Amino acid sequence: MLKSFFVIGFRNLFKQKGYSGIKIIGLALGLSTSMVIFLFIQEDYSYDTMHHNFSHIGRLLTIDKGEGVSSKVVGVTPPALGGAAAAELPEVLKSVRLSGGSRQDIAYEDKTLKCDAYYRSESSLFEIFDFPIVAGLKEGMLDEPNSVVITQSLATRIFGTENPIGKTIKLNQNTDLNVTAVAADLPSNSHIQFDMLRSMTPAQGEDNYRQFLESWQGINMFTYLLLDREVNPDDLNPKLQAISTKNKAVEFFIPIVQPLKDVHLYSKDILFERNANKSDILNIYVLSTIAILILLLAAVNFMNLVTAKSTGRAKEVGMRKVIGAVKHQLVFQHLVESILITFISVAIAFGIVYVLLPILNSTYYRFANFNMLLSYKILFGWRFLSLALVFWQVSIRPLCSPPLSLLLF
Repeated sequence: MLKSFFVIGFRNLFKQKGYSGIKIIGLALGLSTSMVIFLFIQEDYSYDTMHHNFSHIGRLLTIDKGEGVSSKVVGVTPPALGGAAAAELPEVLKSVRLSGGSRQDIAYEDKTLKCDAYYRSESSLFEIFDFPIVAGLKEGMLDEPNSVVITQSLATRIFGTENPIGKTIKLNQNTDLNVTAVAADLPSNSHIQFDMLRSMTPAQGEDNYRQFLESWQGINMFTYLLLDREVNPDDLNPKLQAISTKNKAVEFFIPIVQPLKDVHLYSKDILFERNANKSDILNIYVLSTIAILILLLAAVNFMNLVTAKSTGRAKEVGMRKVIGAVKHQLVFQHLVESILITFISVAIAFGIVYVLLPILNSTYYRFANFNMLLSYKILFGWRFLSLALVFWQVSIRPLCSPPLSLLLF
């Protein structure tokens, strides 16, 4: 019996190829558009979640209450704040500072090239964030003056197939830097992006820089904290402000903390920061609304097509009842046809997304991953959505097709 339902369902689809094609393609286009939007939303929510303790990491910001400032929140802090917080607050396990982010000239032997993202930082960066080290020192790689960590891509550009560990490169033709480690290329969904990290430990002749690192009178350092618990700004902000006041920092520079998970989507109005490809939570709300509306329009369009053909189906149902079909058989036949159309549409939608996603990623500088659709949880979600569409179509069909409903019921 079940086999006959599917045989008849396929027969009806092929008997009216044009009509069936319009229904399937219309639903497939709606589903594929919603899938692409879903992948873009997932991309935005995936930022910085590759770190296993990302919920325990916070970025320090400063509320600048000085007159004449166009933005009240900036992404830099006093250089000494992070270390003081780690020393004085028991919940703070580690701190790390970064400065810079500019392009620099680097040279090795007779080769000269540009480093796109040059920072000075500390070894604790690799203890707070899960940026893998693929060669060289695993700890203390930035403890010594003029030591440097470079990414795999930059290592290949500079050294080719040579082992870069222990090699010396020149920064701006006047500073020798010793390569102590090579880091894996950073994932695209990390808001921190670097090519080279130079030790923040002052070298000989950098006495002014040493004083700068201990200063409380300016704000020019990117600072992150690792806590032993989830970041709670309401709890941590008063403690940071107390430390700032205790060390006689500038009064109108008020330190606050921002959870790492909020950096990508809640930093729209923050200035003077290094936040790669930052977005806005408002975009998520807009995209989600668009995706839902597209799905509803696709389903309504499907029902309009069904309604347009209701008279013909009413004759078919009448003939089936004359030859002995009962109510549940008639209902199940229409249910099977809806299942066939919906699941064929879903399969086509997956194919459309697979083909178009690389083009859309390239056009809009995104990196949405098609494999996200193939995860167990997401596939279960799409199956649930498909079945919901099927039952919605079947439940609303009698309302849209009075002649058919009279015969069915």
